[in-house]
Amino acid sequence: MDVFLDGTKSAEVKHSLDVVVPSQSDFSVPIVAQLSLKESGLLDAVVGFLGGKKYEVVFSGYIRIGVHGITIKVPVSQKQELKLNL
Repeated sequence: MDVFLDGTKSAEVKHSLDVVVPSQSDFSVPIVAQLSLKESGLLDAVVGFLGGKKYEVVFSGYIRIGVHGITIKVPVSQKQELKLNL
């Protein structure tokens, strides 16, 4: 899964997770990503963190789900506005 911060690719997430999900239920997938703020500039990032700037974060990619030995890819596209603080 790719993570975009204000339109710039800032991270790529790849990890395995074994979660049992009951049928016909909603579920969440925890994602841990270390963002690279090089593209937006160090000074802009520091000012943004100190000032509590809001960032548009987009998660885009696929989640692989195994059901009775069959694996399927489910597309994911999630957009959130996050306020990052130190």
